[in-house]
Amino acid sequence: MLEELYNSINHMFDENLPALLEDKSLDLDGSKAIDDIDDDDEFVLPDDFTVPAIPLDEGIQAHKKGEYQKAWNCFEYHAKNGNTLAKCWKGRYLWDGYLDGIKERDDGRKLLKEAADEGHADAQLFYAFTLKKSMNEGKNIDTFIDYITKAAKGNNEVAQYNLGDIYYKGKLNIPKDEKEGIRWLKMAALRDNTRAIKLLNEKGIKYI
Repeated sequence: MLEELYNSINHMFDENLPALLEDKSLDLDGSKAIDDIDDDDEFVLPDDFTVPAIPLDEGIQAHKKGEYQKAWNCFEYHAKNGNTLAKCWKGRYLWDGYLDGIKERDDGRKLLKEAADEGHADAQLFYAFTLKKSMNEGKNIDTFIDYITKAAKGNNEVAQYNLGDIYYKGKLNIPKDEKEGIRWLKMAALRDNTRAIKLLNEKGIKYI
């Protein structure tokens, strides 16, 4: 019985018969699949491969149109690549929560300060006003005046008005200096700042 069974299947183990698969060709761990694509151009990025980025001015226009997601994508990309203006915009988005009302104020303040320290006048103004509700803490008044002054010297008319108003009225415990206040108020008025124009007109002070 056993001999008959052996004879019936013996031919299946004939060493001279061709193998069904080449030796060690059974891909049990998937390694052969990787080897097969080593030289396949389909799995290589070309040297000129880039992801199109939204130009910064287009991102600003998107913000003005209320297209906040598009604007955010733009500012985030350019800020990551070191653009000072983009850092300012991204900082504002994080501080004010333009995108879906999401605010990350610590990160926003940090970015605004970074842009401010790189000399951007608008960022200097925005950073100064992130301290508005904490003026009584530490040296925040000094820091506020420092950055507002930098922004005013950088021809930011809102900063010029605020600095003039502070000196003219003696706000924030700053010694009252009407002459210095009027100087900054006139600069702001000449840049069409409506608050500066109104204050000067009320005081009967000509600025033109």
